[in-house]
Amino acid sequence: MKKKPIIIAASAIAAFLLTVGAAANAVGPYFGMWLLPPSTEKYGKVAVGIMEQQGLYASGEEWEAAKAAAEEKMKSAGSIEELYPSLEELIKQAGGKHSRFIRPDEVKEYESIPAQMPEITEEEGGVIRIRLPEFSGTKEEASAYADPVVDYLDTHRDINGVIIDLRGNNGGDMAPMIGAVSPLLPDGDLMYFSGPKVSVPVKLSNGTLKAGGGIKVRDVKCDTKPVTLLTDEKTASSGEATLLCFRGLDNTRTFGAPTAGYASANILISMYDHAELMLTVSEDKARTGELFCDDPIEPDVTTDTPLEDALEWIAGYNK
Repeated sequence: MKKKPIIIAASAIAAFLLTVGAAANAVGPYFGMWLLPPSTEKYGKVAVGIMEQQGLYASGEEWEAAKAAAEEKMKSAGSIEELYPSLEELIKQAGGKHSRFIRPDEVKEYESIPAQMPEITEEEGGVIRIRLPEFSGTKEEASAYADPVVDYLDTHRDINGVIIDLRGNNGGDMAPMIGAVSPLLPDGDLMYFSGPKVSVPVKLSNGTLKAGGGIKVRDVKCDTKPVTLLTDEKTASSGEATLLCFRGLDNTRTFGAPTAGYASANILISMYDHAELMLTVSEDKARTGELFCDDPIEPDVTTDTPLEDALEWIAGYNK
């Protein structure tokens, strides 16, 4: 008789764990956590549900029609792989051109690309040019990307100006990009991710950046220097977000060609088979209040000779 409370307690714990497990299995997939292999039907239902809950454009008549058409096609799918074409099409309706359904083999290929690092060159007139490439990598690689630029700016305070070269930067994690040039930015809200229900700031404070994967660099400030940014038609996504962090600052000008027009924020949610939903959930908003998303960002000066024009502007600024 004395063992009954233990048995009852054990039964209660088992029941509680089963309840928690069932809840996690029901809700977890919507956050990229899968406890059990899903049926083809559940896989499709979860993917569509994520798009509908969070997609920037997942409302209204066009969305409802696209969703109904996709769900009808997916009824005949005999495997998860047969769902891919419908999901690839539907996610574009849910999030726009910046959204993608990434198949498992594409995820592996993307993850195998080595991280690129910034390059710093000395230009005429005591000006330095920092080329910020796209970035995808680990936290250690993010630090390796940002820290040397911060250190260089800290030890070269006698420079006459900075050129941030974003040409060819088609995105990835924005944190190391902005972290690298954070000595040239004021602390505070740099820009915002503006969605249908909420606006989230990209905030810099004492070397800590809350955005993307987040990053902490040494708290260095050299923000009185004139800064120019170079853009082209391949400057996209996080490259555009980095550009917008400087928008509205008095000591800054942009030169080059209009950007690619992917100035929006995505979430990345893993599916059971390691496919990923890259879904656009908000637009980019500058400190000026301007909203950007699918349209290119125009430079202050459209030119075929952006480097030369940037050097000329910096020289004039310093007179």
